[in-house]
Amino acid sequence: MPFLFLINNSQRSRCDVVLKLAPVDINVEIEQIFTCAMSTTRFLANQKPNGSAYVIGDVGLLTALHDRGYAINETNPDCVVVGEGQLLNFEVLEKAIKLIIKGLDPN
Repeated sequence: MPFLFLINNSQRSRCDVVLKLAPVDINVEIEQIFTCAMSTTRFLANQKPNGSAYVIGDVGLLTALHDRGYAINETNPDCVVVGEGQLLNFEVLEKAIKLIIKGLDPN
């Protein structure tokens, strides 16, 4: 019976999830994992294919963006993407807010 794991955590990549499940005898293929980061990047790719993003988040979000052809851009991005992660602090949020105020398209 086909099934899919839906993961509501943008910190881990699909590969990370497969490796985390294996020690508890849950053996799945990478194609059976769908993360919220993948959902976000699918939306972004439909809005602006091969765009760029300022990213607040960990490897799962960065990997998903890269897989969709998005470039990481800290000075003139097309969008700001915020996920879960250890890198969230005042300076990072301040930079994101300044980029948005500077003129990122809110759509």
